[in-house]
Amino acid sequence: MTPEQYYKLRKHHALLEEAEKLDKLNADETENIKRFIAFKQKAGMMPKEYIKEYDRCWDK
Repeated sequence: MTPEQYYKLRKHHALLEEAEKLDKLNADETENIKRFIAFKQKAGMMPKEYIKEYDRCWDK
């Protein structure tokens, strides 16, 4: 595994952990909506979409 591949997998893993925490929050509260938007800016997609796309990406 090259350093670039490791960095990419580590980044996806960290974002996946954050997405799973955000997925458990109530989407009706303003504070949580701000967290969702901040995550979308960081990851490029909403938490549920990110989990669906990258869950277990290191197994591939």
